[in-house]
Amino acid sequence: MPFVKIDLFEGRTEEQKIELAREVTEVVSRVAKAPKEAIHVFINDMRRNDKEKLSQKARRFVLAFFFGCYCFLIGNLMTVFLLSGATLLASDR
Repeated sequence: MPFVKIDLFEGRTEEQKIELAREVTEVVSRVAKAPKEAIHVFINDMRRNDKEKLSQKARRFVLAFFFGCYCFLIGNLMTVFLLSGATLLASDR
């Protein structure tokens, strides 16, 4: 039962939204091998000033992503450093 959420800035006609939902349903049905009756398409009309909120969410996501990558990299570097240090200590004996 696929769910598709589409955020659009307001200004589309009902006919455009119906056509969009129909086309999305066709593609999802074909690619996901799902019956058309089981596909739900939600179209959210966003006000133009919601663009700022969306931009803030995107910035937070990017910051969280890079912070996660940084932590992953530091963790791996620490593991390599500790393992190489343990190897050096063992080879000194």
